[in-house]
Amino acid sequence: MVILTGSELFTGNVFYFLAGWLSKKVTAGQLALNWAVSFAGNFAGSLAVVALVYVAGTTAVQPWLGTTLSVAAYKSSLPFATAFTRGILCNWMVCTAVWIATASQSAAGKFLGIWLLVSSFVAMGFEHSIANMFLIPLGILNGAAVSPATFLMSNLLPVTLGNIMGGGILLGSATFIAYGEKPQ
Repeated sequence: MVILTGSELFTGNVFYFLAGWLSKKVTAGQLALNWAVSFAGNFAGSLAVVALVYVAGTTAVQPWLGTTLSVAAYKSSLPFATAFTRGILCNWMVCTAVWIATASQSAAGKFLGIWLLVSSFVAMGFEHSIANMFLIPLGILNGAAVSPATFLMSNLLPVTLGNIMGGGILLGSATFIAYGEKPQ
């Protein structure tokens, strides 16, 4: 949806804006502003959807209730290094998918470019900061034994840093080194 509608997703912006900054097409201030606004906007949007799903009651019954509780508890109990590393691997795959999708002119081509890598990161249990902005708060609202502080410090912080490393530092820098400019 993000690719087809042109909306802003923090994890993809990490890749594009770091490559753009390295190629001097955006300033450090523009990079920081984009990252801050897209992160905050994605968080607010995730929490709004959490509220809607919670009020709709779709996860108030089994098996969905148990799943939301266990996912929130599991993700919030990962060691910092594990969450960070899973964040690196996740956004490396996500940003590669975004890059592949931008090469296609058709919606079907974009979908296929994204599908394999995104479904792979999900299947391998990698960590995506924006997805976790939905999954863990939903679990918390449903009664998971996870505090908001634990979510923020034990999951969102290391995963976000890992997402920046994977999509920005590794892929964005590699793109700049290979091509000398922001990916098209």
